[in-house]
This record gives sequence, structure tokens and C-alpha cells, in this order.
Amino acid sequence: ADLLESGGFKPDADTIDPNTELLREIRSLTGARVEPRYQPARPGDVRDSLADLSRARELLGYEPKVDLRTGLARTIEHLESAKES
Repeated sequence: ADLLESGGFKPDADTIDPNTELLREIRSLTGARVEPRYQPARPGDVRDSLADLSRARELLGYEPKVDLRTGLARTIEHLESAKES
């Protein structure tokens, strides 16, 4: 059966609250002093996402290799080095 038709795989939301943790980590890694700006929902916006890696773990033996902070740090480092070149 097609994995997408049978429920598919979704990113892991067990470890991140997108409205707080992501911003907190970016601020910590970059020193940015930004505040979130909340806007009314737009047509097509996803209101709630209950992402879960359990199917990928069960069917594929998938485990993330890096945590959120490490992944963000690597991404920021890459973007900064690309900007400098």
C-alpha cells in the first residue's frame, strides 16, 4: 500500500511547539531580538498539526540523527557561510 494513502509520515511534533521553542532556539543561536507577529489565519493555513514519527519508526526503523537545536545550528552556520562567499 502507498504509505501516503495509508497515513503517510509526518514531521515530529513531539519535540517542538512551533510557536515558542523554535523562536526561542533561533534567538539563542543567533542573538536575534525578534518578537513573533501573530496575524489572522489565511485561507489554506493549517490550524493544528499533530505530527508524529511513530509510523516512520515502526515501519522504517527511522530515528532522527540530530535534535532541533543541532539542526538549526547547522542550518544557521550554512546560511552564514553562504552569505559570506
